[in-house]
Amino acid sequence: MSTFKRLDPVLAVVCLILAACTLPFVNPTPVVETQPPLLTPDSIPVEPTLDTSTLPTREVVLSTPISGVAQPLTLTSLKMFDPLNGWAAATGDTDNAPHLLRTADGGTTWQERTPAGMAAEVEFADSTIIFTALDLNTIWATLSSLSPSPQLTSLITWQTSDGGTTWSASDPLPVTDLSVEFFMPDYFGFSDQNNGWLLVHNGAGMNHDYVSIFTTPNGGAYWKRVVDPFMDNLYMSCSKTGLIFFNASLGWVTFDCHGVKPGLDFYATTDGGTTWQPITLPSPGVEPNYWENMDNACGIDAIVYVQAPRLTLSVTCLHYGTSDPNRWLYTTPDSGATWSWKATPGGYGSTFLPNPTQGWFLGHIKRQEDDASTLYVTSDGGASWSPVKNVNWRGLPQFVDIKNGWVLASVGVNTAFVRTTDGGHTWAEIKAVIKP
Repeated sequence: MSTFKRLDPVLAVVCLILAACTLPFVNPTPVVETQPPLLTPDSIPVEPTLDTSTLPTREVVLSTPISGVAQPLTLTSLKMFDPLNGWAAATGDTDNAPHLLRTADGGTTWQERTPAGMAAEVEFADSTIIFTALDLNTIWATLSSLSPSPQLTSLITWQTSDGGTTWSASDPLPVTDLSVEFFMPDYFGFSDQNNGWLLVHNGAGMNHDYVSIFTTPNGGAYWKRVVDPFMDNLYMSCSKTGLIFFNASLGWVTFDCHGVKPGLDFYATTDGGTTWQPITLPSPGVEPNYWENMDNACGIDAIVYVQAPRLTLSVTCLHYGTSDPNRWLYTTPDSGATWSWKATPGGYGSTFLPNPTQGWFLGHIKRQEDDASTLYVTSDGGASWSPVKNVNWRGLPQFVDIKNGWVLASVGVNTAFVRTTDGGHTWAEIKAVIKP
């Protein structure tokens, strides 16, 4: 099971909105674990910072197979399956066209796999593609936008079972009766060949992130709207940071309220998204009622591992008056009946777990865009972390084994596609091109 997420949308956070009433649901049982000392870049030795003159200095440039003239393309998401094979989505800087690409040599060269009919339906001002995959050949894709765009008149999802040689289109999503501020597809995934989901941002403001959720029972042939801002069946306050389903019935939505209200918001459904109930994760043991302390500003910033019945969340809390957040990985091995947690390196950043034991965290202490990052690795499921490298860029690390990894790296407005073949100790920019 694999899901993809493009760059997070900018959602307004203005003032505190009263929380929705609590409904009964499964009361998770905590599994207390002894925590290792929290690692930070200030307390452990790391290698020298990467030369800032080499990475990254520009946008990723790919040459178009049509004209042979180089065209700047910004990669927006990436999924590698092994050291050679993978997929990526990109948006064109000059033609504003979305691109879906496939590589068979580790990302050096790419072939266009964009569904032929997708260009005809572009309505977004700055369109891109979001996609999800069950395997190298089974892909679903749909259009999205890098910024809030007006309400669409139609949106179609596309599916291939032969690696992008042929594509089938879905019926248009049911949106014609949905009057919203904007339409911004985001979290997109499938739990198997048939059951899929799509979350769409519809509006923001006053600490609200209004969303719609669509589900499909037949591989994306048609979609049903199970949540929208007017149904009143899902909490609309706070930023939505993830959506995942284990099957047609059981799913979760994660939230980050950015410290404007107490608590750690996390909702589950057992009926395919028709109804949602709040879930209370056990306290990390730092202090009694840790989540409810307004000074801690806690949120679930990402879903970092999904393989039913196992689910892992990244939880970050920034105590007011401090600059270094506390971070934990919260894991359930039994579909939410019990939860355990492990401390991770402090700071802001992105976690990637390809399996229950191996993982990487690329983190930075400050929010400033020019702050250096440190890459950490764990081989025991997050019980301990070791620093690998200091770098001058940020991004989500993606590894297919202990040696081979990639990052869509960024420093401010500059981006680069970088790769390591030695576990993150050295990185090089890939000069990628599209071939026919």
